[in-house]
Amino acid sequence: MHSGQARWQLGHRPGLDGLRGVAILLVVLSHLGVKRLEFLGGVGVTVFFTLSGFLITALLLSEHDRAGRISMHGFYRRRFFRLAPAFLLMLAVVVPIEYALTGAAPYWWTTVAEIGNWISATKGPASLNMLHHTWSLAIEEQFYLAWPLVLWGVSRRFGRRGVVVLAVSGIVLSLVAALSTDGYRLGFGTDTNASSLLAGCLLAVMMVGNRIRIAPRWTMPVVAVVVLVAFNAGWWTQHVLIPGATVLVIWTVSTRSSRLLMAKPLIGAGRISYGWYLWNFPAAMLALSYGVSMVVAAVVSLGVALASWRYVEQPILRRFSHRVEVGVRPSVAEFGGVERSPRHVHGSGLQNVSRA
Repeated sequence: MHSGQARWQLGHRPGLDGLRGVAILLVVLSHLGVKRLEFLGGVGVTVFFTLSGFLITALLLSEHDRAGRISMHGFYRRRFFRLAPAFLLMLAVVVPIEYALTGAAPYWWTTVAEIGNWISATKGPASLNMLHHTWSLAIEEQFYLAWPLVLWGVSRRFGRRGVVVLAVSGIVLSLVAALSTDGYRLGFGTDTNASSLLAGCLLAVMMVGNRIRIAPRWTMPVVAVVVLVAFNAGWWTQHVLIPGATVLVIWTVSTRSSRLLMAKPLIGAGRISYGWYLWNFPAAMLALSYGVSMVVAAVVSLGVALASWRYVEQPILRRFSHRVEVGVRPSVAEFGGVERSPRHVHGSGLQNVSRA
């Protein structure tokens, strides 16, 4: 990967926003009630996880290279001001609605505690009802709590090579865990999804501060072939093929421009994807309950996401701009979050929630 190029640093790369945009569109498409599109949600979550692992690790390593240290206090404070406002607003709206419709919202506290994925893994996704989509946010938050400390400790004691060994070992162990289980435990476990996050982490460790070869032009055609193969690859899709393809795309857009991922609609979707993600699943659940078109749900949730971006997320980021780094525009991919299709939430207390 090394050449005579300048040492690579993250900076702001609009192509990564475009990749976020692709991921969130895959998730929204999986909610349209079309059975053949439901698998796209799983593809989207894997893209989000891998990109998130890459971005968080790159931000931490760039801070270390720039300042000679990593501020854990600053890292967690930035995550709070970026994530919490829109998230708490969604909870304040969705929990009362769910309670009014079902008479209960028994596991809402697991969403706040960021352990909701284990409720889905052990009791099934229907347990969380309209908050089921927060399972991936829970995995992300668990990742945020552990990975910066692990990265700091291992790099301090063993250097970058130690982090590479750790990431590779973690990927192998995660794949073993995924091969050893199935069902809800496979889909929603932190350990079974860790390989996607760690693939992005590994790429960041190899890129930040190093001289990186510009991605050849054949990378995107290879990604296209991988995606076509992934349609019928079963287990390999989520755990091997899509993370690998995402790594290739990240490398490509980080070293050369991509016309497709630089398209303004995709960049725009990527920038507001966190809010769109937060609101799309509850909107889809309500649409299923009342027989409303899923397209309407997608459009309404997009409108709410735009309002959240303009009136909640951006004002708070500006208010705390002296505390929060916004050089890389944050969105759902950086902070995780996607969900399985609402058709997978069988047995919900909402009206006819399992029907298409």
